[in-house]
Amino acid sequence: MLLFELSQTLPTLSGLSFQFLLNVSFAAKLNSKLKLNFVNLLQRKFDASSHIDIHPSISIARSGTIVLRAGNIVTGAMITSNLYAATTISQTMEMIEGKKLLFKIDIPHKELFVTKISHDIIKIDSNRYQSFIIRRHSDQKIQKRYCSGDILAKILGIQACIEVNSF
Repeated sequence: MLLFELSQTLPTLSGLSFQFLLNVSFAAKLNSKLKLNFVNLLQRKFDASSHIDIHPSISIARSGTIVLRAGNIVTGAMITSNLYAATTISQTMEMIEGKKLLFKIDIPHKELFVTKISHDIIKIDSNRYQSFIIRRHSDQKIQKRYCSGDILAKILGIQACIEVNSF
């Protein structure tokens, strides 16, 4: 879904048009799977169970472009940024003989929340798009890890961490 789109063209003294473009789009997806077992409940045994898997994900993309147009020839720069996030949650509920109700929520042990962020700067020169890459020396490689505090881990029983790698 396109959330926002802006296009502005300005004339210049040289007669060429100077154009600004900006757009933001958003997509959300929810996959789920539900399993219900009420057979014993219908036979008056008061046993029932259910299981649900939920897989939510979102994606946000934005781009900005500044170009100088000379007829069909375009020269300028474009910046793009994308974010993708997803997780998984499972829930099981079971009723035994109408007296005992078990409720269990499972979250992933390895990766609670998967996030991917990408940025790109593109140089536009005479209608040719070329990615603008900033190179670092191998000793300037960035690796950082950020984790939530110990208090949150004690309360929820999980610790959320983000690892950043940049080359």
